[in-house]
Amino acid sequence: VTIPYFIKKEIISGEIQFSLFESILRSGEKPELADILASLFEYDIDFNRDIRKKDTFSVIVEKRFLKGKFITYGPVLAAEFVNKGKAVQVIRYTDAEGKTSYYHPDGRSVKKMFLRCPLPFMRVTSRYGSRRHPIMGFSSRHNGVDFGAPVGTKVRATASGIVSYHGYSKGRGRYIIIRHPNRYHSHYYHLSRFSKTIRRGI
Repeated sequence: VTIPYFIKKEIISGEIQFSLFESILRSGEKPELADILASLFEYDIDFNRDIRKKDTFSVIVEKRFLKGKFITYGPVLAAEFVNKGKAVQVIRYTDAEGKTSYYHPDGRSVKKMFLRCPLPFMRVTSRYGSRRHPIMGFSSRHNGVDFGAPVGTKVRATASGIVSYHGYSKGRGRYIIIRHPNRYHSHYYHLSRFSKTIRRGI
């Protein structure tokens, strides 16, 4: 017998002190809501590098209850994140053909060509630009951003594309290079292992 959920719409808001994850927990909500919000804003905000103390968020979300007990979150209907004084808003919309997606208020799709970050909620261990080499000791230019994450964390491609190279080298460790439209390439180094589905040319 299927017992229907009781669905309630709630407005949840908060202010960043340390991280989105911590702020969601402090507001009395479950950590899954942080993942949902991060996925909605991931094309506009890098939650590892961009957010600042005093940033704010607000979200209208469906919450599903069974026999009076909270079970899970339903879809987010609208959300706003104010990052460094700039408000980014997203709205859920279903078109005449029944396709549901998220848009900015001016009608632009939330999805863009590139994600801001391939990993959610990870710490930045080395930034882009000039830095002191961690092994050799001299200063040199670092043409990437290093993230610290537990071994086995899934790394997402920042955009759709075709695998140009994957393999191992002394400096890069296990690495993958992906070719994207308009002659862009993204590089992913120091990976712990490859997915079994990774193939050059696909």
